[in-house]
Amino acid sequence: MRRCWLPSRLVYTFVSALELLYWLSPDSWRNKIFPKVDGGFEMFFLSGIMMVTFATLLIMWNADALTWIMGQVGRVATRWIPAIKTAVAYPLAAKGRTGLTIAMFSMVIFSLVTISTINSNFAKLFSSEQATAGWDVAVMASNTNPVGDLKTELQAVNSSIDVNNFGGTGRLSSVLPFNTQVRNAGDPAFKQYLLNGMDAGYLQHAAANIPLQARASGYASDAEVWNAVANDPTLIVADSASTQGGDFGSGQQLKLTGTHGKQPFAPIAVDLQNASTGATAQVHVIGVIDTKVSTAFGLFLNNQELSTVYPTADFQTILVDLTSTTDKQSKDIAKQIKADLISKGVQSTSLRADVQQQLSISNGFFTLLQGFMGLGLFVGVAALGVISFRAVVERRQQIGMLRAIGYQRNMVATSFLLESLVIAVLGIGSGTIMALILSYNLITSGSVGDGSDFGSFTAPWGVIAFFIITSLVAAAVMTWIPARKASSVPIAEALRYE
Repeated sequence: MRRCWLPSRLVYTFVSALELLYWLSPDSWRNKIFPKVDGGFEMFFLSGIMMVTFATLLIMWNADALTWIMGQVGRVATRWIPAIKTAVAYPLAAKGRTGLTIAMFSMVIFSLVTISTINSNFAKLFSSEQATAGWDVAVMASNTNPVGDLKTELQAVNSSIDVNNFGGTGRLSSVLPFNTQVRNAGDPAFKQYLLNGMDAGYLQHAAANIPLQARASGYASDAEVWNAVANDPTLIVADSASTQGGDFGSGQQLKLTGTHGKQPFAPIAVDLQNASTGATAQVHVIGVIDTKVSTAFGLFLNNQELSTVYPTADFQTILVDLTSTTDKQSKDIAKQIKADLISKGVQSTSLRADVQQQLSISNGFFTLLQGFMGLGLFVGVAALGVISFRAVVERRQQIGMLRAIGYQRNMVATSFLLESLVIAVLGIGSGTIMALILSYNLITSGSVGDGSDFGSFTAPWGVIAFFIITSLVAAAVMTWIPARKASSVPIAEALRYE
């Protein structure tokens, strides 16, 4: 386009706008125009680099508009118009240096805002009311020292717990992954996966409280799927992780074929085998549990079918649905159950507390990651300070001329300060806007979280405001010292400087 003698500004503006439109548009728009392509987590880094690059080009080749805008702002204080226009004109005259500084700020802020926003939406997803599948307390017991009916066991030890507060109970008999052999029907090798056998109480509760993100063809509702599993032992339900797979360091994790967590899908045949006894069975997956149920892991079978292949489970989990409770009360009840049944060696926990603990660990990790990224922001601010100090030396004659034609010391200081703030504002603003648009597209597209329904998009405005304000304040502080130094340069000395 440049060889056709088209103006540089037109060419760079058009190409940059076109690239930004491509990278920032939702998948549903792009797939209507371009072939559908697949990608992994690496696309996050690639898209960030592309968007920052072209946003910076778009800004630098249309900087004249910024000069006009600043001039209009300065009309409210006409005395400062010369300082404002000088502050905008100088950094825009050195497009390369200014563009790289803007891109540095933009990249760091883009990464911080994107990670914070995605983490905020996942935290909201996994801490929803459906996270615990409607259960409040989980009681784990060894198969060698089993716990019978929980109400009866507590009454037998004269527990102070009011068992009338138990709205319902369910039991899972679980076989640990390393004791299982599971595979997609037709695959040559067996893999591993957690197996859970559900009793009638659990199945009845699941029909009303555990949503599915995908159902097999022929099932009109989630409750219909759970009822089918209760009536037909050869039908099972899987967690959402089984559709994604994962090696977890061993390369033995089962990945279901035939569904990516979307509905509807054809029932998926899965072979089970007990390596010790040689017992086998074939079951069919007809539902995938919603990602929002973050406490449900493994393949969920009717206990009748599980016991035919694995007569002895590794451990049992008794789940309790309390009719009336708060988070504190559920913690207290879990502690009391553990104390009352200590002779059985049980472990009892509040599911809501477990979810909050896991979120706390996740948030701590992301906070640490943001802290390391914040070091990049510190480097950017420091670089801005270095540029400002260097500008004072390079522009001593210019400073002397400005003072000679009537610039006051505070006007010179304001001009230098605004130069740095203009660069910081452009970089921070472009990075924040692009990060929010990209995060919104990711969360609402269904391409993350295995098609999970995040509901409404959530932006952590408090965290974003902290990043923006901290960056601007740090940039202002780092440039204030050289700005004051520039304003104190004597006129005669500045004019003699070579």
